[in-house]
Amino acid sequence: MSAAALTLEPLLTLRGGFSPLSIPDTVSTITARIATSERRDHAALVVSLAVMLSFETTVKALVAGGGYVSTVAGRKMLHIMCGPIFISLWPLFSAGDSNAKWLAALCPAFMTLKFAAVGAGLLNLPKVVASMSRSGDRRELLRGPTCYGVVFTVSTLLFWRDLIGVMALITLCMGDASAEIIGTRFGGTLRIPWNKRKSVAGTMAFFVSSVAAGAALVMSLGVHGWWPAQEPLQLLARLSVIAMSAALAESLDWGEWDNLAVAAAAMSAGRLTERVLPGL
Repeated sequence: MSAAALTLEPLLTLRGGFSPLSIPDTVSTITARIATSERRDHAALVVSLAVMLSFETTVKALVAGGGYVSTVAGRKMLHIMCGPIFISLWPLFSAGDSNAKWLAALCPAFMTLKFAAVGAGLLNLPKVVASMSRSGDRRELLRGPTCYGVVFTVSTLLFWRDLIGVMALITLCMGDASAEIIGTRFGGTLRIPWNKRKSVAGTMAFFVSSVAAGAALVMSLGVHGWWPAQEPLQLLARLSVIAMSAALAESLDWGEWDNLAVAAAAMSAGRLTERVLPGL
C-alpha cells in the first residue's frame, strides 16, 4: 500500500478494524493463490460474484433484521460501496487475457439482470425491493438500479483497468450518494441557480467525495501498473476535472436517468483530459 494510502487509512477505518483501503491487499493475496490456475479468470468471476452477492445479502439482512439499518441507509450502503468493492476485485483477473474484462463484466451484468427481473415481476424478492427502492414499488428497480448496473457493465467493458472506468464508477457511487445525503441534511436555502431542487452543499459534497475516494483507489491500485505514474498535482487536476464534470451533470434534472448522465459525463471528461491536459 502506498504512503499516501496509509495516510488516509486511519480516516477510513470502520468499526471492527476494517478499512476499504485494505481490500486491494487482500485481493493481491487471493490473486497469488489462484495465479497458477488455468481457469484463473473463471475462478475470479466466481469469487467476485460471491463477494458482491454476500455484500448485498448482508445489507438486506440488516434492513430486514429488526430495524438495525433503515431502508434508506441500506439503499445508500449498496449505492456507495458496490463500486469500490467491485473495482477492488479487478486484480483477481488475469492481466494478459483479452477475455478477462468480458468475464469480469458478467458480474455486474448478472446483478443487473437480477434487478430487472425483480422490477418486472419475474422474480419475487421482497427483501431486494425493500433495500433498493425508495417507495417499496418493485418497478423502481427497472430504472435507477438497472441503470446503475448497466453503468457498471459498460464501464468494465469500455474502460477495463483504466482510470476513467474507476472514476465513472466512483462518481456514480460515492459522488451521487454524497450529494443526496449532504444536500438533504445541509442544503438549506443555497440552491443551484439552474435547478432549485439541488443544493450547492450537495454538489460540493459530490465533488469532494469523488476526488477523495477516486484518489484513494487510484493510489491503492497503482501498484498493478494499470496507468502511468503521475505527480500528485497532475493526478489531482485530472480527478478534479472528471469529478466536477460529473457533479455538474448531477446538478441537472435527469429524473430517473441521472445514473446514466453522471457516468456519461465522467467518461467524457476522462477522455477529454487525456487529450487536453499535458502529461495526464
